[in-house]
Amino acid sequence: MRNTLIRLGLLLGSVAILAFITTSCTRDTAWRTQPPADCQQGCGSSYIEERENYELSFIEFSERGNQFDRRRTRDIINRIERYSAQESGVAVVVFVHGWLHNASDSDRNVKSFRQVLDKIGASGILGQRQLMGVYVGWRGKSLHGAGSEYLTYWSRKSVAEEIGTNGVSSVLLKLSEIDARKPSNILLVAGHSFGGAMTLSAIDNILLTKMIHGLADDKPAPTIGEGVVLLNPAIEANQIFALKEHSMQFAKIKEPQPELLHVISSEGDKATHVYFPIGQAIAALAWDEVDFERLYNDQTYRFSEHNLDTTTIGNYQRFWTGALTLNKNNQMDAYDQPMGKWNFHDFCDSSTTTHDPTTARLPCSHQDPIVFLKTDTSFIKDHGDVFNDKVSAYMTSIVAANMYHESKMLSEQCTYQGTFSFSLCFDFFLGRFNDLNAE
Repeated sequence: MRNTLIRLGLLLGSVAILAFITTSCTRDTAWRTQPPADCQQGCGSSYIEERENYELSFIEFSERGNQFDRRRTRDIINRIERYSAQESGVAVVVFVHGWLHNASDSDRNVKSFRQVLDKIGASGILGQRQLMGVYVGWRGKSLHGAGSEYLTYWSRKSVAEEIGTNGVSSVLLKLSEIDARKPSNILLVAGHSFGGAMTLSAIDNILLTKMIHGLADDKPAPTIGEGVVLLNPAIEANQIFALKEHSMQFAKIKEPQPELLHVISSEGDKATHVYFPIGQAIAALAWDEVDFERLYNDQTYRFSEHNLDTTTIGNYQRFWTGALTLNKNNQMDAYDQPMGKWNFHDFCDSSTTTHDPTTARLPCSHQDPIVFLKTDTSFIKDHGDVFNDKVSAYMTSIVAANMYHESKMLSEQCTYQGTFSFSLCFDFFLGRFNDLNAE
């Protein structure tokens, strides 16, 4: 296996040299430099787009994690603060894009994010809140031409993690502080692919600190806004291992623990199932990796750092807490719960009679603040299919669940026997989005 990876590395190196002749390099510079503008007049270079149902702002970072212009960011933050001060509050949705994308007007992620925001704004589910999208931009595409962009895996992954730690972390902390000023405010953060890696790098130490303090005080750990979601994240399982270990310990907390982080990955995601392990295995040739053991609930669990390094956080089966699969012919087992056309399988309720220390799924409970959800292709088709209505409805339901936990805000559509129902919430939001498609 090692010789095969060495030969593959040499082949990629040869391809890189040949591709160099026919490639172009994109500059590490901001795309959004013009003042806020009404998009009826044109706003393709504006750092705030003013549209009918929402506003979309752009915060862009250099490869070292520095904001290109802090004045633009201050303008965005000031505007969000003004909306927060209004009686109805503000709803902020942050999207952190991944590999091969940027903040240009023609980027597919920018266009898709606009469509999601427009649908949320037109749906009426936010009441009178002002909807503000925040698109976190960076140089996800550094080369293009002759397939050269696919040779930037290692540099873009490293850059994403550095920007998360050095730049995005402070922005999310500020947005979280604004969100906390009023119960009606909403903050939802989503990161995709290497944008998921960037988001995790930004919040890793923040969440770990919250969880350590919560466990020490025997109290729930507070959330960052109303939800943080990593969609098909391209970052290795080793990077979230410490958070997972602390998450398992919340089974002993008596008060209900809100969910701090959702990791959602599709079995149809070829990028993280195939290409990510190859890229990581080549990088791992220069690493020293070991095997180690842990003792959880009086049972031994054995781990391979190589497996943790070459498997993404969402594809590492030992982390999974649940799965969403299409309900075919009304087939369900004792651990399945209906959610629209899908079954939610709860691994935290499931029990096994045998324990293999090298493959056993890690313990989990309904108190775990970190959710690891596997989906089939009917829910998320492939790596980039994260803007569909099902994903939007699921994330909106996450927000509703945390708002109910924080302040007992409960809409009629999400209520079953006087309490919150995630399934009913999801059905309602998905139905509302489908209705907008038909209009």
